[in-house]
Amino acid sequence: MIDINLLPQEIRKTRKKDIGMPKVSFNLKLPIKGGIFLVVGVFIIAIGILIAFTFKQQATINKLKTEIATMETELRILDEVVNLVNDFKAKQRDLQHKISVVEQLNTGRLREAKIADNLADCLPDYMWLTSVRQKGNTLEINGITFSIIIVSDFIDNLEKNRYFNTVNLKVIEKKRLLERDIKEFKLSCSIAI
Repeated sequence: MIDINLLPQEIRKTRKKDIGMPKVSFNLKLPIKGGIFLVVGVFIIAIGILIAFTFKQQATINKLKTEIATMETELRILDEVVNLVNDFKAKQRDLQHKISVVEQLNTGRLREAKIADNLADCLPDYMWLTSVRQKGNTLEINGITFSIIIVSDFIDNLEKNRYFNTVNLKVIEKKRLLERDIKEFKLSCSIAI
């Protein structure tokens, strides 16, 4: 390469001295055909890398789509299982409620039968009960008889029975019924069943 300096002679010499740096030049000369091949080769390699990268990304996308589809299928199956479990729990709660109601009825039924049976055992001859009401653990008993002694026997029988406690006589009244003198009484006692 030819170097031409168009500056005047006086300036040229002083100018080189002022700069003080050596002149560096890169002369890279490629033949035209070789340069074109190099550029085309780099371009083809770049396109090949882009195509390979695209295929790799597409494969990753397809793999992720497959995993998503599999997980959605599993999610639907698990939703069905969760629904079955929830239905089972609801049926179990309903059944447990029914069982507890039946147990309460059985317990109450047996208790009422025991109370009635023990009350009948305590009842002396010539005494009739007109009403028996239960309020919690207390019985209110109304009845009629011919004598105060029979009422006293009834109270003694209740106190001796293990299912009844704390017998309280509230009222004894003399009344007339079908030309006979009767005694009408009211008493209460607690239940120990």
